[in-house]
Amino acid sequence: MKKALKIIIVLIVVIIVYGGVRIVISQVEMKNYKLNERQVAILREMEMPTEWEELDSYQQDCIKSIEDMLEYLEKKYDKEFCYGGYKAADWMDNEQEELLAYAKGDNRETDCFAVRPTKFGYEDDYPTVYLWPEYVEKYSKQIKEIVGDEKFVCFPVIGENDGKKATHTSVTIVLSYSDDYREVGEAVYKKILSNEEIGTIDIYITESKYIDGMTFANWEDILDEDNIIDDYYSIKNSEGRQSRWGNDRE
Repeated sequence: MKKALKIIIVLIVVIIVYGGVRIVISQVEMKNYKLNERQVAILREMEMPTEWEELDSYQQDCIKSIEDMLEYLEKKYDKEFCYGGYKAADWMDNEQEELLAYAKGDNRETDCFAVRPTKFGYEDDYPTVYLWPEYVEKYSKQIKEIVGDEKFVCFPVIGENDGKKATHTSVTIVLSYSDDYREVGEAVYKKILSNEEIGTIDIYITESKYIDGMTFANWEDILDEDNIIDDYYSIKNSEGRQSRWGNDRE
């Protein structure tokens, strides 16, 4: 019994000493920390001091954490990533720390994704960005089989995925007006729905002139109550799939 107690005491002492050493090492590392060009640019964008010594401890933790997450992405995907935004953890409001990033060469407005710390390192949503073109092409091919040469655009949102394929998506589709737009819209809806697990499907009907120049970044600004002729809304929930045309615009 005494021998077991001695072992426990020794272990406690080792843990305390190890913890103390780690704290000292961490303090030394933080004191001697050097900002790189990317961090300086981020601090400048955030209108914060660009010298390490001029930052308070909270700001130092944030800018170091941002760089750690960007380095994690670059090691994982073997490409350069850029800062898109940052939200520090707020335990009072139960909000987790989160970085917004985008791959160099991508569009900051449309291609940002989230990176979050976990108990085991980090997790990220980058697959929702790099899988996106594949699903735009896939859905566009299916839609074109029905609408032919009529103008349209589609904007999928990639949900659950394994990094190579999505197991859940939602999609917004904008179709050109025609006399039989409801039949066309419902045919498109059934075509998209028949292929895989889909959450929400939104189909908007508008004059073809509004579709020119429509992108994922601006389609919501272009479409409004004055130029949406009709829309079809379908969502899968616990009660099954509910769908309707927006008859209020007739």
